Amino acid sequence: MFTGLVQDVGTIDRIFRSGNHVRLRINSSFKEGDMRTGDSINVNGACLTVEKWDVPFLEAHVSRETMTRTNLPDLREGEKVNLELAMRPADRFGGHIVQGHVDSTGKVRSMTKSGDDMILRISCPSSLMGYIVDKGSISINGVSLTVSRMGRGWFELTLIPHTLRNTNLQSLRTGARVNIETDIIGKYIKKLQEARNR
Repeated sequence: MFTGLVQDVGTIDRIFRSGNHVRLRINSSFKEGDMRTGDSINVNGACLTVEKWDVPFLEAHVSRETMTRTNLPDLREGEKVNLELAMRPADRFGGHIVQGHVDSTGKVRSMTKSGDDMILRISCPSSLMGYIVDKGSISINGVSLTVSRMGRGWFELTLIPHTLRNTNLQSLRTGARVNIETDIIGKYIKKLQEARNR
């Protein structure tokens, strides 16, 4: 489990492709002892398993399911990715519950400056809109954010300077694909309501 507070922005060092299999080697600033082989790590919002950890490089396999649901196939060597280590039970819970189970991707519709902030509008599959609420939590590329406004097939987020400085969201451009994970609590509530209405 993660909280959506990015701990490092790593760089894709190598992408190994073999048929339908992809393995990422990521250069990070994590230190010896921060993780072990077998640990979970959130990469751009997708929970992956660290299969090799040789400071400063970590390697992770990307399953076919993850490839079909996320923007990880869009990654290129040299590109920046958001990284978060799995939460420890005693950690502060600064964001919201992020599983690293990406629901789908969305597209950046617009990025508009508003003082020091950036207003990010993202188009979203209609199947996800029922799980998104105004002022609710959402994870974009693994970053815990708050929905500030929404309409038919889109929602907006306000990115503060700290978020822009410390995540790869600063490099987004109109048309870019982003990973979306809606709030797990909302998913459970919707499922319970559907069961009650049957």
